[in-house]
Amino acid sequence: MRFKICITAIGLLSAIIVQQHSPAQPCVEPTAQQRQSVVDYLAKKNHAMSSGDFTLMKSEKANEACFWKFEYQDQQKKPLTIYLSPDRTFLTAELFDLRVDPLLEEKKHVESVMTAMSAGDPPILGPAGAPVSVVEFSDFECPYCQRLKNILEQEVIPKTGGKASFAFKNFPLAMHPWAKSAAMMASCADLQDTPDFWKVHDFLFDNQKTLTSDNLAQKVVDFVASSTTLDKVQFQKCIDKDLTLGIVTKDMALGQQNGVRATPTVFVNGVRYEGMQSAAQLLAIIESAATGNSVAQAQFPMKVTSNKDVNECVKPSPKSN
Repeated sequence: MRFKICITAIGLLSAIIVQQHSPAQPCVEPTAQQRQSVVDYLAKKNHAMSSGDFTLMKSEKANEACFWKFEYQDQQKKPLTIYLSPDRTFLTAELFDLRVDPLLEEKKHVESVMTAMSAGDPPILGPAGAPVSVVEFSDFECPYCQRLKNILEQEVIPKTGGKASFAFKNFPLAMHPWAKSAAMMASCADLQDTPDFWKVHDFLFDNQKTLTSDNLAQKVVDFVASSTTLDKVQFQKCIDKDLTLGIVTKDMALGQQNGVRATPTVFVNGVRYEGMQSAAQLLAIIESAATGNSVAQAQFPMKVTSNKDVNECVKPSPKSN
């Protein structure tokens, strides 16, 4: 389910104008009725079956201006954070504090994202200490991820001259029946040897059209046996016991926490970009990042206008009744 919270002009103004000083009276927790009205609204807004589709994970004061913060999960464990205005009238998905320098705040956020992206020792191509870090969230069954793989391999990596490293993160979409299994198998290869991970990575993308849920395991095992130096017994044990489920799950959670909603999505020095259409776009962003700048996300086509323009795999939104 893709959350779409529409903020009215009045609601947005109430969210961004945070008082310089604490209110005269202490903040009061929302009543049970007010809490229920929030989740009822979210359920209707997102065309959920009922308010029971949302599980409240955290409820706390957001700041001294008495905005209240709710954190929910939907039935698919996807997170949603929402803020209730002090007068309990408006909802907003984000708060902006006028006392905080937005450029400094953005810098700190980007640095924290970069730190999170490097955790877990993901498979990397290129020099680990490169000034530009490119992290791709990808799905082995997504045709646009296959396109990006070819763009990176043939047009981008050869032209970066060691300025960038390229890390791979798993983000298999539920609509792709064998994507998660493929992600776990590729991660099994990475547990033993990163160069062989990239061989399995290429095999999965290059054979995307002929792989199925039924033949995936055998074809990957056969490839590993014939074309890699991996320990075949250990690789099979890893597959049979789902030893890399945790790795894939952590990748997916990291993506969701940082706004990944489609594949492929790339982060360049902590800044998220989606909807990439050409090598030139990515090369321009890498070149800019190498000089300490970021190309505005708006320069990427964030929306598509026709089927032929679609350049990412997105899980379909639920239909309205």
